[in-house]
Amino acid sequence: MLTSNEGVQVQLSDYKFRPKVVVFWASWCPDCQKELPIIQHLYDKYQDKVDFFMVDIVDGERETLETSHKFLRNQGFTFPVYIDQDLQAFKFFDVKAIPTIFIVDKDGIVKQIYVEQGSEEMLSKDLKQLIND
Repeated sequence: MLTSNEGVQVQLSDYKFRPKVVVFWASWCPDCQKELPIIQHLYDKYQDKVDFFMVDIVDGERETLETSHKFLRNQGFTFPVYIDQDLQAFKFFDVKAIPTIFIVDKDGIVKQIYVEQGSEEMLSKDLKQLIND
């Protein structure tokens, strides 16, 4: 269970019939800071065909709701952000490092995993393929 920045609880299984990009990240993470502008660009390009889940790992220590909101506001990101405060999604997906990007098809099958760095070219190619399947 994830909570959106608007306070709505969601489950990824509720989102069917469209490919998904699931990104685990935190504002303090230097690799995440490099990766998120790429994700924003992909979101701008594919948001009408792909569901994006930007999962912020809010552990209450290095990452808090306050640091997360401030970072997002300062960067001007518009993609949908979900908070994983109890790290339930983090553990379920067995994430070992951030950022980790999961490319999931419309049937919920993970097709690709990028750990710590995914290029815009590779991610865009994956999304185009899923959209056309």
